[in-house]
Amino acid sequence: MANICSICERAVLGSHEYHCLRRTPKLDTKLRKRLRQIAHHLDPVVTVGDHGVTDNLAIEVNRALADHELIKVRVSGSSRESR
Repeated sequence: MANICSICERAVLGSHEYHCLRRTPKLDTKLRKRLRQIAHHLDPVVTVGDHGVTDNLAIEVNRALADHELIKVRVSGSSRESR
């Protein structure tokens, strides 16, 4: 039986809302630059660890976005290529 997503109110398979992260709106260059400027002083709210993007990470990102609207995410990794 499908569950109802609390974010987009659509039926989803499984018990998480990971699918909502995949539906990101297209941002033009000017808006993306402005959002980066606003978020520059923010501390990272979510950190992507060695396991990458998991269901629990997606749930935490959705929760943080619901609370803050704009968040900073840190991707851990020793080199730029691994991130």
